[in-house]
Amino acid sequence: MNKAPLFIGLAGYGTVGSGLAEVLHTNKACILRRLGREIRIKRVLERDQDKVRQSPFLDKNVSVSADPADLYTDPDIALVVELMGGIDFPSQVIKGALQAGKHVVTANKALLAEAGAELFDLAAQKGL
Repeated sequence: MNKAPLFIGLAGYGTVGSGLAEVLHTNKACILRRLGREIRIKRVLERDQDKVRQSPFLDKNVSVSADPADLYTDPDIALVVELMGGIDFPSQVIKGALQAGKHVVTANKALLAEAGAELFDLAAQKGL
């Protein structure tokens, strides 16, 4: 029943991003039992790389970068989770991920209000 892990790229490691990492870490066994596979954060996009490296909720082999292309050019990453806030830079990250064939999850309501139609159209064009 155990499938290969679902690798995610996490854009942003502030309060919400680190909270997601904590939830995935704390509920690892439950997620595996329910989903039949692990969810692993493989890469984190964050300017403050020390903050990420000091996190007790991430594996030590998680890559940290300030370059968004590292998230969507990684062939293992199937899902990019955008939790940065703002509009312009997160929009670029999401567009890049969708263009690369990655599924995207965002909690960015301002971005969706401003550019949601365009992003949903792009996702539909890519079958995501």
